[in-house]
Amino acid sequence: MSIELLPEDLLERFALGDVEPTVDLEEFFDPAFMREHTDFDRLAAFWAASPWTVDDRADLEAVPAGELDDYVARRTEFDSWVAMRNAAAEDAVVERLMA
Repeated sequence: MSIELLPEDLLERFALGDVEPTVDLEEFFDPAFMREHTDFDRLAAFWAASPWTVDDRADLEAVPAGELDDYVARRTEFDSWVAMRNAAAEDAVVERLMA
C-alpha cells in the first residue's frame, strides 16, 4: 500500500528553491541522518572536509552546483545535493508525522 505523505510537487518545489526550510541546516541534516547516509557524523564536519567555507546560505549558494554534486557523490550515498536535501526533507516529514 502506498500513502502519499506530501503534495506531489513539494519536494520538487523545495529542490528548486520555491519552498525554503525554516530550520537550521544542522537541525535539518541531523546527526542520525548524517551518520546513516554520509561519511560524517555532523553537517559541520561535512562542510569542514569540503573545499569550501559554508557558514550561511550565501556561502552555500556561492558553491558551484556541479562541484557540490561531485563532492556529495564522493562523500555520501547520494548523487547530488538536491537528492541529499530531498532525503533529509522526507525524513523530517516522516518523523513529524510519526511524532
